[in-house]
Amino acid sequence: MSLQFILGNGFVDHQKEYLTMAREWLKKGTDYQVFFLVPNYNKFEREMTLLHGLKEDQTESFASIRAQVFSFQRLAWYYLQEIETYQTKQTISESGANMIMQKVLVEHQADLQLFRGEISKLGFVQQLVSLYAEFQQGGVSVEALHLMGEKDNASAEIEEKLHELSQIFGRYEQQLLEKEVSLAQPLIELTNYLVSKLINVSEFSKTMFIITGFSSFKPDEKGLIATLMQLGQVKIDLLLDHPALNTSPLDLFFDAQKTYDYFLNFAKDQSIPILFDNKVVANDQSDNRFVVEQFFRQTQNGQTFIKDKAVDDYLHVWQADSIQTEMHQVALEIRRIVAGETELGKEKTYKDIQLFLAEEDKYRPYLASIFAEYEIPVYVNEKKKMVQHPLVQFLETIVDLDRYYYRLTDIIRLYRTELYVPHYVKEAYPDFSRQQIQFQQLIDVTENIALAQNFHGKRWISAKDWQVYSFDAEQEMPVETTDLSLKTNKLRQAFRRDIHGFLIKIKQAETFAEATRMLYDFLLKNGVDQQLLAWRNEAVQAGELDQARNHEQTWSALMATFDEFVHLFGDTPFDWSVYTNLLIHSLTNVTFGKIPTSIDQVQVNRIDLARPAQADVVFVLGATETALPRKQENQTLLDSNEREWLNEQLLGERLMDPVKENLRKEPHVGYSLLLAGAKRTYLSYPASSETEQFVKPSPYIQRLLDWQMVTATKKASLKKEIVPTEVVGTYRGLIRRISQIERQSKQEKLPLPTVWRQLKQKVLQSPLREVAEMVFMSSDFQNIPVSLTKEQAEKLYGSSLYSSVSRLETYHNCEYRYFVQYGLRLKERDIYGLTSAVTGEFFHDALDRFLSLLIRDQLSLTNLTEEMRQSLVEEVLKSIFGDARYQILASSSRMMFLYHQLSQTIQRVSWVIQEQAKRSKFSPAQTEVLFGQIAAKKGISGLEIPLNNGGKLHVRGKIDRIDHVYVGDQAYIGVVDYKSSAHDFSITDAYYGLAMQLLTYLDVALMDAAELIGQETAKPAGAFYLHVQDPILKEEENLDQQRLKKYKYTGIFMNDASLYQAYDQSLEKSQNSDVFPIRMDKDEHYQIVSQSKDKFYTEDELNVLLDHNRQMMKQSAEKLLQGTISLNPTLQLKNQKRACQHCPFRSVCTFDAMLPENNYHKIETLSKNAAIQKMEEGNHEHS
Repeated sequence: MSLQFILGNGFVDHQKEYLTMAREWLKKGTDYQVFFLVPNYNKFEREMTLLHGLKEDQTESFASIRAQVFSFQRLAWYYLQEIETYQTKQTISESGANMIMQKVLVEHQADLQLFRGEISKLGFVQQLVSLYAEFQQGGVSVEALHLMGEKDNASAEIEEKLHELSQIFGRYEQQLLEKEVSLAQPLIELTNYLVSKLINVSEFSKTMFIITGFSSFKPDEKGLIATLMQLGQVKIDLLLDHPALNTSPLDLFFDAQKTYDYFLNFAKDQSIPILFDNKVVANDQSDNRFVVEQFFRQTQNGQTFIKDKAVDDYLHVWQADSIQTEMHQVALEIRRIVAGETELGKEKTYKDIQLFLAEEDKYRPYLASIFAEYEIPVYVNEKKKMVQHPLVQFLETIVDLDRYYYRLTDIIRLYRTELYVPHYVKEAYPDFSRQQIQFQQLIDVTENIALAQNFHGKRWISAKDWQVYSFDAEQEMPVETTDLSLKTNKLRQAFRRDIHGFLIKIKQAETFAEATRMLYDFLLKNGVDQQLLAWRNEAVQAGELDQARNHEQTWSALMATFDEFVHLFGDTPFDWSVYTNLLIHSLTNVTFGKIPTSIDQVQVNRIDLARPAQADVVFVLGATETALPRKQENQTLLDSNEREWLNEQLLGERLMDPVKENLRKEPHVGYSLLLAGAKRTYLSYPASSETEQFVKPSPYIQRLLDWQMVTATKKASLKKEIVPTEVVGTYRGLIRRISQIERQSKQEKLPLPTVWRQLKQKVLQSPLREVAEMVFMSSDFQNIPVSLTKEQAEKLYGSSLYSSVSRLETYHNCEYRYFVQYGLRLKERDIYGLTSAVTGEFFHDALDRFLSLLIRDQLSLTNLTEEMRQSLVEEVLKSIFGDARYQILASSSRMMFLYHQLSQTIQRVSWVIQEQAKRSKFSPAQTEVLFGQIAAKKGISGLEIPLNNGGKLHVRGKIDRIDHVYVGDQAYIGVVDYKSSAHDFSITDAYYGLAMQLLTYLDVALMDAAELIGQETAKPAGAFYLHVQDPILKEEENLDQQRLKKYKYTGIFMNDASLYQAYDQSLEKSQNSDVFPIRMDKDEHYQIVSQSKDKFYTEDELNVLLDHNRQMMKQSAEKLLQGTISLNPTLQLKNQKRACQHCPFRSVCTFDAMLPENNYHKIETLSKNAAIQKMEEGNHEHS
């Protein structure tokens, strides 16, 4: 038994020294052995390196059984695997400990105040278990915690926290005792086992333990090492330049010095032989890496450093203008190193290179894509939690289905995991790939229907099939949905049987063990294990071995969880809430175990895992002032002040402050990074990022720059003047660079530089020619739609065009939208809710039925009593409420409230129509007048406009109301259009084709006046908008008059004095009409309200408007049948209203006003006279 330290700074070759000691030891005899103890995170890597190093100089056959590399945990398993008492001991894993802690929290949640809100948060249970372990290692008992919380000098916050912690930990220990289990503590178990061997040390006398890669040890590790020192030969390798009696906490090697002092004093106290320190010396002090070590250590520790030379050939500092540029330059340099194009020689492979990311979150998103572009194999050393794996998501969703009573989002989420595929789908599609495609399509259809029909909750578990209802508002007819009803009900019934049935069954379990068996049987019955197996096989075939292992590990983790469930809580009376809480929390905290790389790959690590000479070449990315040194955050349940107070009460530093400890260790991290490259280290940082404009380098880099130890090289983004070798590493990368340079040249209207033009020709002759051609074509791409041929347009629309007025307005708002919406027939999926379209349909239907009753029963609006009007409206609303189109209004209490509001609005509007009728001579002639043909319904003849191809434009629509009046013997006809939002007629919009409805309705009414009112020679009375609303009134007086004013007609009025009295016959002198924009002056003459003069048109002006309206229709139809497609959304300059503002097809057209080829169709506001003049000129041209 003995102790010896191997000491040296970060420059010297520690490994060479202790490998020499190991070789000499092994030469003593075939029964001599060496055990290396290394950190667990790089155990595999160190094992490969150390065993390879030992084997190199072995002249005889080398048996690796005599020299083994262990982590502390693995060493414990090695010795204890054959010990029967250890194997039979009831211990639990970390996952089991978390389960018990979670159960304690759930069962005693009501007793907690401070931590009650934290119980459901991810990671809280681990924090508690970690804190408990920390208290145990520090010798702080639950009783001590409780007593400290009752001290007079304890603040109220500390008192409450310690009180709840002592409660939680007390119950936790009680659970451990009741279940007769203990936490798995293999190092303590091994220490106890080895202590029993102290009486017979000969068993270990020929074993050497070499401990390397550590600067400090945990208490259980210290205890084990102390025992090993008493049994065998212990060599502790420390990164320590030379031992010192008094070391400052700020010293670079403070941790190593503390470790040295601890074991030295222990050996002295136990009379363990202490061999002279083996101090590894620097053989070549002229090496620049030696200079870097001296510089950093001496300047960090406040010692005097005398600069001898710069170290540019070992340390390279890069300043890139962005993170992407930095990543590209690093990838390119790696390619150059492996290709032997640097001073490092030609023997470097990818595994000789390692990357360290100072800010993983910022760099990792670019890593895979950029390294793939440069064809660099990469291994990322990271831990991923299983929480996002489909199996965990599946189980979480099963729980949520019950918790939230079958929310649609949870149901679809369950299906999207694709771990539940109904048996009838599997039988119909035995081929796995086809099965996946068909099932995904079925889920998509079902989700769309469920969203549109509001199928959730009890609708999914009802024995009665649901009925899918769909109504085409434009065609005014129901859509055939029988097939959809059958398909979706079949899927829903399978869900009801398999999922809902399981949830009912498992709640009848009596114990946790019985519930676990039920859950296991459920998974097997529904083929979850087979689905995971199929995914694994697919991943293996695709070469995605990590993904394949993840599927295996997740299933294994679930099975291990089931085993521990039964072991720990098997006889516990079943409680669904507690059971699911424990199950989900236990799975969400498990991480995937990754197999370390052993093939030729670049390894990517966290910066805190760096050690001197870790690889031949090292790149440190993102070395900015905020990332290196790192900012430290306290992620434990005790802050720094609380820890300090507790240590004062405990009369010793038993609880470490992680923030202070990590801050103190940061310079050592920087030291290790600078020396991590055995041959060269690259330090790089971006000058700017997405969140910062002016980024400064790490203080460690700045120190090097200030001392002029290195010179920073700027790495700029791609510019056409750049030398290709500085930015190109592969053919694929070359294609990307040529495309970027070509785009820059085009923007500057310059030719592609010669060297890039030559490279372009070269790549077009390479095996990637097809890819290159496709990419180069994209540089010429313009976001301009390709028009159809006449033949294609005719196939799409027909030789004659059938369209509605609103469709034609859409065309003039944006031609491309018309093509997508009515040509390709794309549409957004329906979302259940009371949309403006449904509301508008309700209003139109209700008012139509109300007026139709009056016309049918020959009732006059003016003669209706208030009771009669209300009764008629109630009759109408009752009939509407039973209509399938409005079944949404009976779906919930909220919808019933909205129905009441809509009904109130109809009552208001019916009152308004009656009041308007009392004041005006106009009376309704017909309502909901259909013109043209809509589906199977044919109305009065609509507009039929001849087209140049011999076909016709058939315009269809529906006029909400036809009014008529007689002035003398002359009949007048007018149209009323109901709108659920405020509207007014704009002559500017009419000129540009954006307001065609009123003009078209009036045109049709005049054309078919004989059929509508029995008068062929009827004149136009106007076309009006009526705002259907229930307005909020501000004043309390004259409420009826205020309300009536809110409904005043807007639109097109005739400048015909003989009509004014017909508009409002109730006016008195000096009074404005509440119905139309006219007034009676003091001389009892009717006048147009001055603010509304531009709303009145003569008959000649109206004819100009009507002719222009027809001409706009014809032009749009001609262009459509020519196949012309333009991306030209309107932009109204007056109010900046854009056609794109609420367009659902933005993702299809990708219109971007910043692109030179994408321009708005700008709508300039025109005066009435200017617009009519332009219309007259246009009509004359086309006449």
